[in-house]
Amino acid sequence: MAVLLCSVAFTACEEFVETDLPVTETTADAVFNDKVTAEAALLENYVSLRDRVLTTGTIPGIGNLMGMYADESVNWQVGSIAENTFFTNALTPSDAAVQTLWNDSYKIIYQCNRVIDGVAQSDAFAKASKDQLTGEALFIRSFVHFYLLQLFGNIPYVTSTDYRINKTVAKTPVKDMYRLLAEDLVQAGTLLETAVAPVNTRPSKYAVDALLARLYLYAQQYDKALEYSSGVIAAGFSVDQPVEDTFLKGGKSIIWSLKPGVEGANTHEALIYIVTGATPTSRSLSENLVASFEQGDLRKELWIKKMGTENAPYYHAFKYREKVPSAATKEHSVLLRLEEMLMIRLEADLYLGNNAAALKGWNRIRERYGLNPFTELPTNWKKLLLDERRHEFFCELGHRFFDLKRTGTLEQEMLKAKPSWKKSFAKLPLPQAELMLNPNLLPQNEGY
Repeated sequence: MAVLLCSVAFTACEEFVETDLPVTETTADAVFNDKVTAEAALLENYVSLRDRVLTTGTIPGIGNLMGMYADESVNWQVGSIAENTFFTNALTPSDAAVQTLWNDSYKIIYQCNRVIDGVAQSDAFAKASKDQLTGEALFIRSFVHFYLLQLFGNIPYVTSTDYRINKTVAKTPVKDMYRLLAEDLVQAGTLLETAVAPVNTRPSKYAVDALLARLYLYAQQYDKALEYSSGVIAAGFSVDQPVEDTFLKGGKSIIWSLKPGVEGANTHEALIYIVTGATPTSRSLSENLVASFEQGDLRKELWIKKMGTENAPYYHAFKYREKVPSAATKEHSVLLRLEEMLMIRLEADLYLGNNAAALKGWNRIRERYGLNPFTELPTNWKKLLLDERRHEFFCELGHRFFDLKRTGTLEQEMLKAKPSWKKSFAKLPLPQAELMLNPNLLPQNEGY
């Protein structure tokens, strides 16, 4: 991979020069002789995730792009090449957006490896500081690998900073990747066990366990998904708050979030999802999504805003509400929250046959959103559970696409919204430039 061929100690590397790096970028070996600069090197990864790639709330983020790619959002900007290509499912291996998504994500992985190696070899840190930095770096590396796995299928698992290794790295099968990521996350959780992270803006052991719960759900290891989700649920987070306050800074259910770069700024998500005017000029929620909510669901009433005219309405996501700066920051970009753990525990209970626990857990969710409780588990619970997750996580980090994909229902659901959908669209194309640089990444994903 082009972005992995370069040692970050050499700033002349072409891939790095072509990309706008944070002004705090510092990656020379000397940074690991000082705790402050070593931590700055780690924090650069959070800046990238917030502002530039993958989980960013900006246009290139997967919340926006995969919402377009699936059936959550409608693109109104035909001149926006990346968004229109995702919306029309017309991706090719040479698309710049795909290349950037791959390169910038692997750059974060590489930076995490630099932190892990640099801290391990340094004598400048007390054990507690080493554990904190290494634990966070392992978590972020696993977090990014996890998302790349969902987007591209078999991908390289990269733990080295040696360009001779990285330039020939091969793809790791999905099953093996889940095992390796779980091992890394367990180690990260051990290192962060006693670490004190500021509020929820840095990953804690609970963030690690939340990602483990999700990983095991995706791997269909329901007993472990139940174990880890239940552990996080018991940790003191809460959904006992108004639904409209879910995404406020310091929300009770937030496990991990990214704060804006300066005080008074709010989220990128609000900037791109909130639209005004009689007709949408950028993006809107699909009619299919809006119509799928049950009558009285507070998520529709509070997280979706109706715009346009009575005869020609359109809708936009309204989870984040602060489109402009405020005297003090009001909202952070939420990456992990307790509601997902409740959903994971519910799904695990259902698949494990824990029907009484599942019914109780599901009704807890329904009652929170103003819906009548079930008197018994519905026979079509698999479909209804997907709907429940759709209504909970729309416009959040590609959850809808990933849920349909992992449950084997992607093609049948997408054909309802996009008649030209193909089975091969379950994976993004591997960037052509990477295949040319490293033939060990072959074969290209089917259909491209």
